[in-house]
Amino acid sequence: MALTDTQFLLGSAVPRTQDLSLGYYSLDTLREALQDGEAHIQAICKRLVVEGRLSPRSL
Repeated sequence: MALTDTQFLLGSAVPRTQDLSLGYYSLDTLREALQDGEAHIQAICKRLVVEGRLSPRSL
C-alpha cells in the first residue's frame, strides 16, 4: 500500500540492431549519450530533493 500518490511511466520502442550500453538508470546506443543522460537524471533527482519533492534516500 502506498502512503502517498505515485506515478508510473511505461515506455516502449522498436527493436534495435545496434549493441546497447546499459547504465544504472537507462540504456543507449552510445556510451557518451548514456553518461550524459544519467548525469541529467541525477541532476533532476538532486533538484527534487532540494524542492522537498523526493526523499534524500532516493539518491
